[in-house]
Amino acid sequence: MEKLVDLLKIIAEKCLVQTVASVALAILGVAFLPNLLDMTDKVGKILYGVLIFCLGFLLIQGAKQIYTIAKNKAAEKNKKRLSDELRKREADENEAEAIEQLWDYVDSLKLQDRYYLSEFLKTDNQPIEVMGEAFGLGLLANRNIVACTDKKQKCAPAPNRKVEFEGHLVFPPPDVPYMSYPAPTKLYRLKDDFFELLKHSYEKYGKISHFDTEEQENG
Repeated sequence: MEKLVDLLKIIAEKCLVQTVASVALAILGVAFLPNLLDMTDKVGKILYGVLIFCLGFLLIQGAKQIYTIAKNKAAEKNKKRLSDELRKREADENEAEAIEQLWDYVDSLKLQDRYYLSEFLKTDNQPIEVMGEAFGLGLLANRNIVACTDKKQKCAPAPNRKVEFEGHLVFPPPDVPYMSYPAPTKLYRLKDDFFELLKHSYEKYGKISHFDTEEQENG
């Protein structure tokens, strides 16, 4: 009995509220169910009261654990929701900034360059063939957003009409047809990240600059 009392003291020190509630349940249980399943006759009133106390204590502890788990899950869910909202807000702000920079850049381009952008959108960024290499400040000369490569020629360029043979400079007969070098052809396409931004702007906003609507109306 003394050991049982000592045990109750230890439990009460760590779980005072649960212990008090369990004692109350035990008293109520003994009062309203003094001999449930003939337990009193089999184990005695003291052990029967202890049994009800233990069952009540376990039920209270279980309910407390369930409440704690549910509370933690709710807190984690709320934290995740706030985190998702923050990431979405930051993504929206970054997107708005990127779109604004894109529209400012497209507004600064010449009509020919804006035509190139329209063609890239229509063909899903298929390469555009242009004679010669683009220089200056135009769209095709911007290597940050445009990739460029030489187009493979179907035939090799003809040699120079002047040929050096055994140390002497000779010329082919005049009846031999002369083929000049073909004009160099370049292939241009937008880099993937810029094209995806351009495509996203067109699909979401229906335009790629601040003035696309006016340009379409004015032809």
